[in-house]
Amino acid sequence: MSTLHCLAPAALAFTLLPLALLAHDVPPEVQALELVKLRLELLQLKQDTGPAQWLRFILSTLFLPVVVAWFGFIIARQQKKTDDRITAAAEAAKAEAEKAALRFTALTEARTAAYAKAFALTEATALTFPRRPEEAGEDTPVLTPARCAEMGRGLSGWYFGAGGLLLTEGTRRAYEHLMEALASAARSTGPLASASFAAHGTMLSDSEIRATRAKLRLGDRMPEGWAFGRGDGAEPNRDFVLIQTLASRFRTALTRDIASRAMPEVVDEAAA
Repeated sequence: MSTLHCLAPAALAFTLLPLALLAHDVPPEVQALELVKLRLELLQLKQDTGPAQWLRFILSTLFLPVVVAWFGFIIARQQKKTDDRITAAAEAAKAEAEKAALRFTALTEARTAAYAKAFALTEATALTFPRRPEEAGEDTPVLTPARCAEMGRGLSGWYFGAGGLLLTEGTRRAYEHLMEALASAARSTGPLASASFAAHGTMLSDSEIRATRAKLRLGDRMPEGWAFGRGDGAEPNRDFVLIQTLASRFRTALTRDIASRAMPEVVDEAAA
């Protein structure tokens, strides 16, 4: 075998082995020892073996590191692609969460402004100090068909003006139940079962209205077959209690939409 034939495998060995070592992040001092070891083995092999054994040595000692280095490169590249996809997905999720937070903040601000108007429109159902119209006297019932019609028209205008777009599903049902009762009360041809302004403060209290609600079995909406009017006088405030109950539940649903009655989170300064 010529000198050129002997040097060619050696040159290949010294070329590929450093690449394999670098691909696996082998420390420099270990790389140097491996190269010295390979040089000594090559010298010994040239003295002890023939061309066929020399070739088998080259293939067995160099081919495997090259393959390992190549697969390591492929795996590292694939891992980088995977990491890039995960990073991109996390950044997209973060951006979407930030957009959702901004939308929620804007929606809450719009609801707060609109819901304040709805509160004012149900003022006629106040339990204490109800507003008395200028034309009403002390003996005028707090709730009349005309006042129910006025409240219903005001709420309808509010709903179709902007408020209806902001209601959650549960709050919209509370609104519809109140409007159903107001429409029925507005059609009444006689006076409603409601105390007068003079007697209102002495006849109603939180405990009394709760008891009346339980006695009348008032749920989330006007009972079937409810007839507005004083009737036999057994419950002189029954119509007012019904409308007040539905209006109160509507207002409670409004506050729940904007969490205005929820306790704010308290930051523990010691832990912060």
